[in-house]
Amino acid sequence: MSSPYSLSLQELASSGNLFPAYWAVSAAIAWALYNVFANKLGNDSEGSVTVFMFGSGVVTSLLLLVINERRDWSTQTLLELGFMALATNIGYFMWDYSMRKGNAAFISLLSYFIPITSTIVTVVYLHVVTTLYLFIGAFLVVAGAYITHLSINNDRKAS
Repeated sequence: MSSPYSLSLQELASSGNLFPAYWAVSAAIAWALYNVFANKLGNDSEGSVTVFMFGSGVVTSLLLLVINERRDWSTQTLLELGFMALATNIGYFMWDYSMRKGNAAFISLLSYFIPITSTIVTVVYLHVVTTLYLFIGAFLVVAGAYITHLSINNDRKAS
């Protein structure tokens, strides 16, 4: 029996549930496509956030027709959904605008803190019990961001 914190490709394949892996790969591809199209569609006055949000909405709506899952709609659910939609749109707009108009290296450094911030919000809002692995992961994300920032600055100084 393997540790609950380990994962191998063999274990994933033998579990018969590759659905999460497909979603992870799809998310990576979607993010790469978004970055490419953001550069192609965006200009100084308007970015591609609107196109991305519309496309995400269409894909998600189509998935709702295909995936059979229990849905509970309540006032709290609708308020949370509305907040998430608003926060996501504002966040993407601010990130896109900052990348086009601001210091891209600094904005990139700050973007590495997104997983830490979202983890903290999740822990607080959903009352999730934290473990040592969470703090190790947070430290590794910050360390990676710092190393990346140093690398970008060293490349600029060498040029």
